[in-house]
Amino acid sequence: NDGQVLTSAGAGAPPVFEASAVNTPAFSATLASNQALDNAETSTKIPFTIGSPAGSSDFDTASAFASNKFTVPSGQAGKYVFSLGADIESGSSGVVNIAVAYIYRNNAEVAQNRVDFRGNPGRGAGIMVTKILDLAVGDYVEGFAANSAASGSANVVSSSGRRTWFSGYKIIT
Repeated sequence: NDGQVLTSAGAGAPPVFEASAVNTPAFSATLASNQALDNAETSTKIPFTIGSPAGSSDFDTASAFASNKFTVPSGQAGKYVFSLGADIESGSSGVVNIAVAYIYRNNAEVAQNRVDFRGNPGRGAGIMVTKILDLAVGDYVEGFAANSAASGSANVVSSSGRRTWFSGYKIIT
């Protein structure tokens, strides 16, 4: 039966179908085009979207992802898992000193991951950060990135939505 789980009622008893839980709301968003970063390690909001570029595998089960952020819908408070992958790259080799990806809740940083190349600057880095958050209705979660370079600037790279992404889902508890 669709949406149900077969469970045992014990030895000698017939099995029983019960409603199964689902990990929703859930979303997957991507970056449609490159996002410029300054050279001062300033945290910059990544403009994630659902369904752009065309043909992407993005989704939003509760229409809760809008204006570059996920907002917890009415009746859906609880624990959520969020993951962000950001590809931060300069136009030249050997200039990126620090590349950082952040997850923010209600405009405050709650998680970050960074790559520090200060001893040997590089061209860029792919960074991933994941965080479990206990959220109330109306709380919102966003993705940010930052860069520090020896010269020039860097971008959060899109490459048809495959290199920078943001996803999340509610945990069944």
